[in-house]
Amino acid sequence: MDAYLDTSRQLFRSVGLTVETHFQILEAPVRQVHYYETGRGIPLLLLHGGGGNAADWYSLAPYLADRYRLLLVNRPGCGLTDFFDYQHSQVNLFEHAATFVRDFLDSFGIETIAMVANSMGGLFAVSFAAAYPHRVHQLVLIGHPAGGTRTIPFLPRLLALRGMNRVLLYFIRKSGIKGTKDFYQKLLVVDIARLPEIYWENTWNAQTIPGSWESFLSLLEHCVGLNGFQKRYLIHRFLQRLSQPVTFIVGDNDRWDTIENTRNLAAGMANATVKIVEDAGHLPWLDQPAQCGQLVLEALQKVN
Repeated sequence: MDAYLDTSRQLFRSVGLTVETHFQILEAPVRQVHYYETGRGIPLLLLHGGGGNAADWYSLAPYLADRYRLLLVNRPGCGLTDFFDYQHSQVNLFEHAATFVRDFLDSFGIETIAMVANSMGGLFAVSFAAAYPHRVHQLVLIGHPAGGTRTIPFLPRLLALRGMNRVLLYFIRKSGIKGTKDFYQKLLVVDIARLPEIYWENTWNAQTIPGSWESFLSLLEHCVGLNGFQKRYLIHRFLQRLSQPVTFIVGDNDRWDTIENTRNLAAGMANATVKIVEDAGHLPWLDQPAQCGQLVLEALQKVN
């Protein structure tokens, strides 16, 4: 716990930001929620991706903090937010996601908000916006959102197979930070050399928090199979119901979906645009922070 908090603070300091770390107590779906807060202005909620953590936003946050009060939350089972077993709890992932975001915002008394979300965080944001449309005035989905397609890379499909995933987890843990870097290079970014060593230390510290990997694997077991993302958790029908402005910001080397599919998703929506970031992967702001920061600001300011 202390190691993760320490390296997270160092990571944000490396880009000139000081963050406050807080815990909120909710009723459901988890009791204790950990988040970082920085910046000033109107609230902006940032929801990280599947196996990530709230400090992943470190390189995007400086572009937003002068105009927004950033709430960088760790989703259930991530960072220091309480562990959650998706597979054995047999939750409806859409309801779980919407309830988590709703209760987190309610704990602040925030009625309406804009959200920036990546990957599985995108599924959480879309679920909340579809369930409570009056509470969301804008979405920025950066990196292909989970549930946008059934076709995903092979390694996450293997990690969704109970038994096999425990064997893979053993070797990933055994290889330490090097294994984490290999995973990112294969699936998440274009060039791991762009990220400082303190980023890798922090990511490793987050992954080694007791229950972190287990929660991530249970999430994959719940919504992914050997044939890809489960059909019941595709988000197409939710996206089509959204009337709020939605901006997709995707890397041209994002291995989790295609630009063509994202454009097709946007074409079926009331108010959606697609922006492409060159030389960037599934977490495009880690590859191209300045360009992504500018694109997110432009998207948000159109409404504000």
